Amino acid sequence: MLPNQRSLEDVNLTTSHYFPSAGTSHNTAGIDLGALLGDPDPSKFDVEILVAAAPAHLNTGTPMVVTIQDSADNSTFIDTVPVITANIVGVGTSGSAAKTFIFRLPPGVRRYISVYMTSPSVEDNTGVLCTLKLLL
Repeated sequence: MLPNQRSLEDVNLTTSHYFPSAGTSHNTAGIDLGALLGDPDPSKFDVEILVAAAPAHLNTGTPMVVTIQDSADNSTFIDTVPVITANIVGVGTSGSAAKTFIFRLPPGVRRYISVYMTSPSVEDNTGVLCTLKLLL
């Protein structure tokens, strides 16, 4: 995000989903970038990913992973180019703290965006909420 940029939130451009069960992956619902009025270039916008605290995420060697994906049809999502991903590292005694990541959407991003969440195979993080917001 640019230092002097004002970022507004629109509830219609926000989606949340809980992390999947151990050793599996899942996408949030897609956000329709075609719903944007005005600027037709979504690469001029930032997205925010909020991951709630994960008290069961004790494994320091296997992170929880969030990746921005895009789709032309809101059903077949693939990683953006370039890939936008973040790892949440476990903390052996207390689990991982809540994390916030802000990324600029890449040029050429397709109409729908989503977060692809991957849970480590040895932990139950199904109570951890992941939220994707488009910041205007």
